Amino acid sequence: MISGAYALHDWIKENAYYFLGNVQINRIVATLVASFVATAASMPFDTIRMRLYTQRPLPNGKWPYEGTLDCVSKIFRYEANVKNNGNLQAFYAGFMPCYIRFFAIALVSQYLLDFYKNNNFVSELWSPASYSRTPQIKMNIHEPFTLAFHKGAVQKTTEDIEETAGFTPDFKPLNVL
Repeated sequence: MISGAYALHDWIKENAYYFLGNVQINRIVATLVASFVATAASMPFDTIRMRLYTQRPLPNGKWPYEGTLDCVSKIFRYEANVKNNGNLQAFYAGFMPCYIRFFAIALVSQYLLDFYKNNNFVSELWSPASYSRTPQIKMNIHEPFTLAFHKGAVQKTTEDIEETAGFTPDFKPLNVL
């Protein structure tokens, strides 16, 4: 839901830029539309979840809903039925408060992110710091193509050879068996 709403938000904002220019109304309109789509996609599931979580035992001791499919079938049978003057809006009870909540959260979070980025609290192009085993070689162990460990091993070997002036001690392998 979030990725779909974000993609729609981004698409509307980018296309409105070509017609209206760089104005704040692009962000608000895109957030309005994306919040509407997110609310419309999530409300049926939220209605079923809330009915299952808030059910109380009936006077005879039985639960109103036995599970998710029973809840959906009872909503279709009793509330979304044309004979009972109902329609599919039964799944969208509480749409407007949920829509306003999604819109407010999305808009406030966008402006908070702008605040943090504009005041340099968070760098947009953040990358991990460089690590160094020896002061001569700068290595980033998170970058697989730099061969950081290989360069460190070569540096250490050349330092050992220079210290011993070419003398290498006898190598005795361990007997593992």
